[in-house]
Order: sequence, then structure tokens, then C-alpha cells
Amino acid sequence: MTRKTVKTNKSSIQQSQATTQLLQQALKYYQQGHLPQAAQLYQQVLSIDNKNSDALNLLGITLAQQQKTSEAEDLVRKAIKINKKVANYHYNLGIILESQKKQDEAIRCFQTALKLEPENIQARLNLGNIFNKQEKFDEAITCYQYVLQLNPNYAEVYNNIGTLLFKQEKFDQALSHYQKALTLAPNFADAYNNLGLLFNKQEKFNDAIACYQRAIESNPQFADPYFNIGNILVKQEQFLEAIAYLRRSISLKDDYIQAHNTIASAFHRTGAIHEAMAHYQKSLKLDPTQWKMHTNLIFTSNDAVDQQRDTLFAELQRFNTQHAAPLANEIKPHTNTSTPNKRLKIGYVSADFRQHAVAYFVESILKNHDHAQFDIFCYYNHEQKDNFTKRFQIYADHWCDCVELSDEELTEQIRQDEIDILVDLNGHTLGNRLLVFARKPAPIQATYVGFPNSTGLTAIDYHLTDYYFDPVGIGEKYHSEQLIRMSNSYHCYTPNEDSPECIKLPAINNDYITFCSFNKFDKINDKVVNLWISVLKAIPNAKFIIKNHALKNLILQEKFAIIFEQQGIERDRLILGVEPSTLATLHAYNQADIALDTFPYNGATTTCQALWMGVPTVTLVGETHVARAGLSILTAAKLPEFIAYSEEQYVEITVKLASNIENLRQLRQNMREKLINSPLMDHIGFTRELETHYRQMWQNWCSCTA
Repeated sequence: MTRKTVKTNKSSIQQSQATTQLLQQALKYYQQGHLPQAAQLYQQVLSIDNKNSDALNLLGITLAQQQKTSEAEDLVRKAIKINKKVANYHYNLGIILESQKKQDEAIRCFQTALKLEPENIQARLNLGNIFNKQEKFDEAITCYQYVLQLNPNYAEVYNNIGTLLFKQEKFDQALSHYQKALTLAPNFADAYNNLGLLFNKQEKFNDAIACYQRAIESNPQFADPYFNIGNILVKQEQFLEAIAYLRRSISLKDDYIQAHNTIASAFHRTGAIHEAMAHYQKSLKLDPTQWKMHTNLIFTSNDAVDQQRDTLFAELQRFNTQHAAPLANEIKPHTNTSTPNKRLKIGYVSADFRQHAVAYFVESILKNHDHAQFDIFCYYNHEQKDNFTKRFQIYADHWCDCVELSDEELTEQIRQDEIDILVDLNGHTLGNRLLVFARKPAPIQATYVGFPNSTGLTAIDYHLTDYYFDPVGIGEKYHSEQLIRMSNSYHCYTPNEDSPECIKLPAINNDYITFCSFNKFDKINDKVVNLWISVLKAIPNAKFIIKNHALKNLILQEKFAIIFEQQGIERDRLILGVEPSTLATLHAYNQADIALDTFPYNGATTTCQALWMGVPTVTLVGETHVARAGLSILTAAKLPEFIAYSEEQYVEITVKLASNIENLRQLRQNMREKLINSPLMDHIGFTRELETHYRQMWQNWCSCTA
């Protein structure tokens, strides 16, 4: 938008000689940016003549420049009361009111100024800008076109019209207006940046970056184009390059909330967990109402090597206090029929009814529910639809695409559906609807599988877990919800329908062991790397496949390889990179003999996939919830021999496995049958137990309402 300017109305300064000199000197100070000195002289004028409307107006705009907007507003209003016929007084009052976000009052001031002075370009332009912000597009374009009649070469107005058209998704027209602005002003940084936003919207990312670069060349101190380039690079998973641009953006504009959020995401994806947390914390300090950023901070905290359960639980409680608990006054009485044995309405809320880690554990439940006893509702909070989504839609009795619904609208929909038990499948992960749960649209609410911890919400009654994740007497301390423990793992795995067959053990032909890890890079910390290096040193001819999305970046690959090389592991023993799809990852397991788990954040889906492909996984158990997933899964899979309780034991188990090729061969040959016959894949048994818990929750509620 065009920078707002103030009118000084020098032509109306007709005072006594002394007053005139003071006003002229004050105006010079004002124009030179010496605002305190200017204000002092205007006050001297008013001490001589307290009804000098020019002095009142000019002192007002001087104080407004110093962010003293309340005092400024009072002064300019006094000037108007003395002389209502000066257009610039009304214009300046409009500027002050707009800075206070009093847009409707500002509009009236600009309109009054235009009645007094119809060709006041700045008043017309600022009026158009407010209409633009309010998405009153017809009114805005009328203002802009009038300005162009007065000044056909006004580049900033073409830029503003382009932005208006962009908001209306009239991209071709927006393009022509941005180009016209740049023809008139070839170094117009804002127009280049806006043109970049247009190309970005059209997914013409190279063109967008070229425009942002031109914006930077035109104005190296402009923070937005640095951020915009960084944002594209994050989407392209070029995290290190993105961080450089985002740092520059923040250096120019320290309160740039979006830049702090985006650089936090980039740091997280590259394993720089504490840097990520610091930027999320900075973002929240700038705006404590950002509940989604608070969930990002909580989610990222799970990856911290030194994260303590009591510290994380305190953060979860803060989230509840700041964002969820204040919504308790929106909770309405529940009118559900309290019949203990009725057919229950179960609602699942998730952004992950698609190809996603959570889907592999939810599918068996949705597929095997007893529909005679349970009426299943799925509330899907994501735009993506794939084969998983299609299957889940078939499993559900009722389906609601809710991504476009506000929290209030979704809350009301759930109430209208008369859901008895509402189950959160996200926790503090992307796409969650925790603030719907805070409004408690169902009488019973539970959380399961999506997030490896408590939600912290006192409005959620139950957390479905197991005895491995949350041992009795320990887990209760770190949950706001009542714990309901499944008898085996709370994971029940459904493999990909198109999983490849397990091929012969690679070590037989290779004459060496190949380890693998396909866990996310943010789970790979210094302690994990050091332990893996110990394993590789213990088995000198072994190789290690490490693949994830972050290692798509060749610079990060090289930096990662150097860490191993510095500790004596040759580069040719590492196979680094990324697999383009889940199916490709499953095929990649056929190149490996043994999988090595991460810690303190264990794998879950990756562990199940490795086992399904016949690859035993060695895990290390820790104290936190995320450090016990391997314990839970491997126990349910009846493979406790791969569970380590110390780093030394982790190495011992791995070396023992690697030294017995015949054992590895038999494991590979028999693993799938073993899994299918284990609690980890007892789909019907797991679902019936879960339904028993649902029924008990309901009967408890009925007894309380009787």
C-alpha cells in the first residue's frame, strides 16, 4: 500500500510575526525528523494563542509520528472544532484514526476532506486503501481510478489496483497492473514483491523468486521478499538455503512473526530443535494469542534430547490456560439420551484420513467397528483426498469434510449430530481442531494416537494409551486426561495394500551387513549419531542407508556425512538421500538387513514398516512418552529381544544380530507371519477392546447423569 503522508497546509499559516516564525521553525524541525523540538515550538505557539488551529493540527501530527495517538487525536479534533473548513485537518485526523484501527471513523474523515477538497489525491488514495483492506473492492477501485484521472502516471496506484485484483483472483488483470507500475517505476520494490506473490500463487516458483530478487535489488532493506524466498525454499525442502533468507528477513524486521514461524519450521526439519523452539517462543512473545504456533512449539519440544516430561506437561497446561480454558463459557449442556446400552455415536476428528503415519493405525479401527453397536462419524480436516481417504469414507457411516468450517461451525455440527464420544486423532499436530474440543460439543471426549502425549486440555476426558507408554503410577502425573490403557500396544498396524514382497536377505549376497534408518531427520540428534557411529565401528564393514526428506538437500547431506567422517566412518559406508514415496521406501527396506531406531523420539510407522518388510529394528527405551514407542510396538510384535534399555545394550543387541546371518534370514522369512499373528496386527481384537472402553466411558457418564 502507498505510504500515508500528512498535509501541513503551509498556505493557511497567517499569524502574528512571532507565531509565524515559531511555526516555520517548527515545520523545519518536523521535516528534518526532529520531532521533540518541533513539538516544543508548537506548544510555545499554543502558549501564545491556544486557539491557533494550525498549531493544534501540526502538534497533533507531530505527536502521532511519536506514536502518541490519543493525544494527537484530541489536538486535531480541537483544530477541527475551531475551523471545520480545512480539508487537511480532516485528512490528518483520518490518518490518526486509521493508525488506531478505527477504520470506519477514518473513512468519514477522508470523505469529509474530499467534500472540502475533491482533488485531494492522498485522501482519495488512503480512502481506497481502507476499502481495499475491508474488501469493498468496488469502492476501492472507484477511488483508485479517480486518482489515476488526476495523475495517470501514479505507479503506486497501479500497484494497489493490482493487489485488489489479486485478492479477487483476477490474476491476468493483476499482472497487467503490476507490470504497468513497474514500467512507470522500474525500481518499485513493492510491485516486484507483489508480482512475486502472484507467481507464487500460480506455483510459478522460479518466476516468483526472480521477482523477489528484483525487489531485494531495488530495496535491500525490504524484509518481505527475503521472507517470501525463504518460504518457497521451505516448501521445496531446501531448508538450509531457506534459513539464510529467513535470518536476513528477521534481521531487518525482528517482530516479523511469520518469518519466526517459518524459520522455526526449517530449523525443526533440519534437526536444530532448540533453535526452532527459540523462534516459536519469540513468535509467541510477539503475539501470545497464536494458538497454532503454541501447538508447533509443543510438538517440536518432543524432539529435544533434554526434554523433561514435567517441563513439557507444564507447557501443555499453559496452552490450556491461554487458549482452551477461556472457551469453557461456550460449553452448552448436553442433551444426549443417557441410555447405557444404546447404539453409540462415535465421532473421529482428524486431518490425517489420508496417506499419513496416523492412517496406518486408524484404518484397522474404522474398518472393523461393530456398526450394530456404534454409529461412526468422521470429521476430516484436510483438503487432500487419496486412496486412504476413499477407503475411510466407505468405512464411516457419516462423513464430514470440515476443513472449511470455523471452530464454531464445527462445534455446532457435532452437537447437531448428537455425538456421544468425540475422539481427537491429532493432538498438537498440524491440522488439529483442539479449540473445538475446548468447546466440548460432545459429553465425552478422548484423544488417541495422533500425538505422543497429553493434550493438556481439561475439556478432554480420556487419553487412550498402553502400559508401555504410560506405566501405572507414572503416566498419570503427566496427563490432564484420565488414562485408559489398552492391554497390548495402543498401536494396531495396517500395512500398505501394495507392499512389495520381502526379498532374500541382502547380507547373503553382499557379504556385509546393511543398516537403515528412514526416520525423520528431526529425530536424528547428536546422541543418535554417536551411537550409530559406535555400531559402525563395532562392525567395520557394515554400510548404513539413511534416507528422509531433509536429506534431499545435498548441502545437508554433505554436512551430515562429515560428522561421520570426523569420527572415522568413511563416506562410502553411508548411503544418504530420500525416497520419493512410501512405496519406494518399502522397496528400500529390501536393501537393508537391520533397522536402527532413533531416540529419544522413537519411530512408530517406520518401525512397523521395517518389521513388515522383514527387517528387525533395534530400539532404545527412555523415560519420556516418545522414547517408549519402540518398547510398545516390539512388545506387541512379540520381539522383545530387540529392545535395549541402555546405549551399551543397544550396541550389544545390534552386534549380536549382525553376527548371526542365519537368524536374520529366518527373521526375514517369518516376520510377516509373526506380525499377523501378534497383537500388533490383531485388528478385530484391538477394535473390540477399544469398543469395550468406549462403552465403559459411556456407562460412567450415564451413571453420573442419572
